[in-house]
Amino acid sequence: MAKAKSVGDGSGSTILDGVTLSRTLPPLLPANFLSRSALVDSFTFEAPGTTLIVGPIGYGKTSLATEIAQRNPGRTFWYTMVDEDSPAQFNSHVIQSVRNVIPGFAPWFNNQIQIEPMELIVKFSNELTTHKKGYIFIVDNRRTKEAQDFAVAAQMIRSLPRNLHLVQIRRNAPGSPVDEMAPTGSFQTIGPSELRFTANEVQQILAINGLSVESDATNEIIESAQGWPAAVQLIARGLSKGMQFDTSAEEISSSIEPLRLIVEEVVRGLTKEEKNQLVPLSAVIEFTSELAQKILGKNFSQHNLDSWAFEGSLLSKSSLDEPIYKIHSLIREVLYLDLTKDRISLQKAHHSASEYFESILNPTLAMEHAFFSQDFQRFEQLFRSGARIYSLTGRGKELLRWARYAGDESIEGQIKRQTVEVAGHLANLDYLRVEALLDSMRLQSRGTQLEQFIDRYASLIEIAVDFTFARFENLVCNVENAVKNDELAKDLDHTDELYALRRLASYRFLIDDLEALEEINLKARDLLAKRFSQAGHIHQLAISSMTAFLQGYYINAQGAAKMAISLSEKMGLASYHYPLDVLYVNARCIYEFAQHEKALEEFQQLSEKAALYQQWTWHLFALSYIASDNAIRGNIELALDSIRRCREKITLIEAENNLTSIVDRSELFVRLMAKDVDRMKILVTTALPGRLVENARLHILDLEDKPWKDENLSFMPERNPREKLYKLITDAHLAIDEPEICNAIVKEALKLGSEVGAKETFLRESILFPSYIRISVESPTFYNEEIARGAMDRMQELKKLSSHVPELTKREIEIVRHLDSGKPITSIGATLHISHNTMKTHLKNIYRKLSAEGRNQAVEKAKSLGLI
Repeated sequence: MAKAKSVGDGSGSTILDGVTLSRTLPPLLPANFLSRSALVDSFTFEAPGTTLIVGPIGYGKTSLATEIAQRNPGRTFWYTMVDEDSPAQFNSHVIQSVRNVIPGFAPWFNNQIQIEPMELIVKFSNELTTHKKGYIFIVDNRRTKEAQDFAVAAQMIRSLPRNLHLVQIRRNAPGSPVDEMAPTGSFQTIGPSELRFTANEVQQILAINGLSVESDATNEIIESAQGWPAAVQLIARGLSKGMQFDTSAEEISSSIEPLRLIVEEVVRGLTKEEKNQLVPLSAVIEFTSELAQKILGKNFSQHNLDSWAFEGSLLSKSSLDEPIYKIHSLIREVLYLDLTKDRISLQKAHHSASEYFESILNPTLAMEHAFFSQDFQRFEQLFRSGARIYSLTGRGKELLRWARYAGDESIEGQIKRQTVEVAGHLANLDYLRVEALLDSMRLQSRGTQLEQFIDRYASLIEIAVDFTFARFENLVCNVENAVKNDELAKDLDHTDELYALRRLASYRFLIDDLEALEEINLKARDLLAKRFSQAGHIHQLAISSMTAFLQGYYINAQGAAKMAISLSEKMGLASYHYPLDVLYVNARCIYEFAQHEKALEEFQQLSEKAALYQQWTWHLFALSYIASDNAIRGNIELALDSIRRCREKITLIEAENNLTSIVDRSELFVRLMAKDVDRMKILVTTALPGRLVENARLHILDLEDKPWKDENLSFMPERNPREKLYKLITDAHLAIDEPEICNAIVKEALKLGSEVGAKETFLRESILFPSYIRISVESPTFYNEEIARGAMDRMQELKKLSSHVPELTKREIEIVRHLDSGKPITSIGATLHISHNTMKTHLKNIYRKLSAEGRNQAVEKAKSLGLI
């Protein structure tokens, strides 16, 4: 088992996937850093409060904040925001920054959770309030997308807990009034005038660099920097190295961009050795020693890296166990301009970086550097593997970003680009756009060499959409087309075929078609044996778990499901690849083991996650199981209310769907528990097929006192434990009026159930509860007694619920029955020979007793309570 990465700072905190740890820790200050204690001491950082550190690039904002963090160890969070941060990355970095200080903070958060940044800030603030200590949160904003960032910052300020002081580092001020910037606590600004070096600090910088403070030439060029911290330090470094500035002090002081002029002078003054190392390294934004060695080869020098970091004027170094180095942005910009002048060196640096990022499984940066190196063959190879990772992990934006490079301007090239765009939109769950693009691609590809490939590709994509919206007939056709064993199939990875089979297996699982599921399972095993892949292994495990469950091997089913869940988490699967099917199997297993509360929690979490990823089939099945549990426990009204809400939700879904059939099957079970024969007769014709529908047909015969015919049992084979149990329980129902025969059948069923761990299968059969209790007395095994105790507990629940059933008079029950007929009130009164006023009194009492708002609700509640 892979060991979780940890921060390495003694906190014991593990690192969230996708987090750049160095951006959640304060930078390491250079050893010769000039402490600005006087400036820090002039401000307070007590909670609650807000501090804005604002100034142009090179004004020492980050260094000052780092000094604040160093003065407040154990209570300072740090987050460096960059342009590339998506909302999900923002969330992960915020939580990681806090966990670095408070291990285990926000246990509800993980990489898969989808939550808007503003909502996360509210939850973060609420949880931080439970910690009594005062904290400082420093946000170093390096982004240029200011409008959105100001909105998030404003939310952060509005939600500021009483025990937090927020420090924001920005190049520009937000422009908000003070009362918005600090609705609670103090507000203070540290701006350019405070950030500029004082005359005394400039003298200290000169002394640190061994320069004479008496030299007029030195003072003149230093004064041209006008106290700009980065400019002062770069000039001092250059002078200490014997560098002569070609640009005059007057030119620097009068320039619109004086710092750029100084940087260009400093870069020109670098030694040949320094340039040979720093110029190639400018190809990357930041680097480890390993990456630097990969890019520089024989020119690599760890000593030089550490010396420059110690000095601090050219690059910075993080405080991690494996340090990350970063060339200061303006210096890197000038260095990279030099690198672009040498095409071979430029390509070599980017190629080396691409190989490094490929080796550490970072497809985005590997592709990016391959593209910059103009090695398009390598880029295409990386893109193929990277696109799959983006699809599996729900990173649709990355797919859309790179789609334009997937093909040229020919018809074939445009179609190739569209295949990537479709995958991106699917990962972003934009189903309507996906279907529109697929129609366009099919039309464009007609008569081209790509026509068959696009048809196959479209089928593979449509499988995900079909399953989401329960369009199962289309799903079966598309799977058949996607897994054809012909020449074109060579273009498809077996992982894609396994994915298609997994979706088909889910459908067969949901309709209890074990025979078809077993066939799919065998085919999946053969495909995985031909070509193993991690994603393919997860697909096969999911199919195996569903097969084992329908066979009745519940322990095996849960084992396979848990393994698939674990591997999915390690791979970071998300969006439509999130492992909802195995989560559902796991919850079903927990429920079968009679761990009801735990199972219901799992189903609730599953329904929420499915809704988040717009996987409506799994969302409705999870809610259906919760409704079924309520019905089993006698909460018919609550179950029907849940079903009503599901139907309302379906009406809001724009895409063509067959989701109602899932809800119909859920309601069928509830009506079965309520013995509502009339409604059951309708639902068995519209519900999604499955064992429940067939059982309901038999129960309708039973409730109408009609005999079961032999052909009614023909659908019940006995090939595995689950089928044998269902057959035995059905036989026990048939023999309910013959206690000895019934008990013998139940005893045989319990023996088999003990071997496979089945429990809930028995506890949902209330008519057999007396048999369980008798058998536990005759054969007091641990398992039999456990089933008997469960039966007695269930009986107590039903008894408790029945005691709350409102008592209607015979006349009131008679009226409710007539209300169900749909006749007008006056007609019902005439039929029952009741006056209009008396009828109104009866209705008022009926509505009051049933807590109903009208005749329709009164009829529904009366049926749910078994009154009619």
